[in-house]
Amino acid sequence: MPRARFLQLAFLLAILTLAVYAPVVSATCGLRCVLTDGGTSPTATGIGNDCTTATNSLNSQLQTYTRGYCPSGVTCQSSVTITVACHADGTGYSISGYETFGCQEDTCL
Repeated sequence: MPRARFLQLAFLLAILTLAVYAPVVSATCGLRCVLTDGGTSPTATGIGNDCTTATNSLNSQLQTYTRGYCPSGVTCQSSVTITVACHADGTGYSISGYETFGCQEDTCL
């Protein structure tokens, strides 16, 4: 067998060997919402001068918790449940609730 033909076959065999041991990439590989890696935040209370400010305070606290919980820092399919409606509380307003959420993750890893 000529040397050039032998080198071509050896190279082809090396490529085929690498292909056999290469990781299989799923057709659904990519960023996905993984609900089982999410959870439920603790109940938090938002306080403000009015109901809008109190609600924004609550949402900010819940988002800070959920982003810190998810490995990627990105949440998905989140839902806030209000446990105590906005009401006058002393000199301001307060509202309480918690958030259920999933975590957006790269399924290629």
